[in-house]
Amino acid sequence: MNDDSLQSKLERIHESLATAEGLDESTVEAMKTVAADIQRIIDAPDESNTADELTSIRQRVHNMVDEFETKHPHITDLLASIGI
Repeated sequence: MNDDSLQSKLERIHESLATAEGLDESTVEAMKTVAADIQRIIDAPDESNTADELTSIRQRVHNMVDEFETKHPHITDLLASIGI
C-alpha cells in the first residue's frame, strides 16, 4: 500500500471519528492514538520505525478491530472498507 492510499484511509478514519455517534471516549482516544502512530510512520517511513514498533501498531489495530466487532460493528465495517 502506498503512502497516498494509507493517507486517504487515515483521513476517512478521522472523518468517521468526527461524525461517529455512540463511541465512548476511550474508544475514540484509542483510535486517535493508532491513527497518530500510523501518520508518524507515513511522515518518516525510514526513520526509527523498528520491526517491533510496526508489529506493535499492527497488533493494536487488530485488537481494536476485535473489540469493535462486538461493541461498535459500524466502526468495524468502516475499518474493513478501508482495508484495515
